[in-house]
Amino acid sequence: MPSYAQPVEAGVDTEKAPRAALAGVTAENVEKDGISAELLNKYPVLRVVADKFAALKEAKDALQTAQTNADKAAAALKEAKSQQAEAKAKLQEAQQKLAQAKATYEETTRVSALAPQYVNPSAADPANCLVNPFVTVKPTYGVTYTVTVDGVAVQPGDGGKYEYPYGKTVVVNAAAAAGLHFPEGAQTSWIWSAVKSAICKATPEKPEQPKQPG
Repeated sequence: MPSYAQPVEAGVDTEKAPRAALAGVTAENVEKDGISAELLNKYPVLRVVADKFAALKEAKDALQTAQTNADKAAAALKEAKSQQAEAKAKLQEAQQKLAQAKATYEETTRVSALAPQYVNPSAADPANCLVNPFVTVKPTYGVTYTVTVDGVAVQPGDGGKYEYPYGKTVVVNAAAAAGLHFPEGAQTSWIWSAVKSAICKATPEKPEQPKQPG
């Protein structure tokens, strides 16, 4: 709004053209501070102008507030994206650690399952005509042996010998302990047959090799 410095001319209605009253008043001043109550009371026609400037100021304030809120929202969005990226990176790291832990677990389980392959069950029968037939079984970790004659279990005597009668057949079976297994192709059963006592000779004979079941 231009500044009015001209004096009021004779015969001019000051209600419509209060130039003298507006001397030194600029649009910038009105926009910033409004029109004084004194002028409004003296020149009511200025209320229309005052209301427009007030509405303009309110709109600008609202615009400024909206801009401030938009800036805050943009900053919050930027922070949220940053946190999202950080969370995504942590998730990927956690997934990698989980995969490594799973691989380690599977490797440990696999090694534990393969370890019993070192178990090799064995038994020997040096029976001859000088002593009663017997079987010796070497204790082995992870292996349970059963010795039977005619389907009846035989208990070990002194020195872990399983004695059985002449003319009988002894069977030794090996079973892996729970959670273990034998390597593929491992022998797990042995069978020996002792000669009958009536034909047993006093001279030791070379014992027969154990037969494979079957």
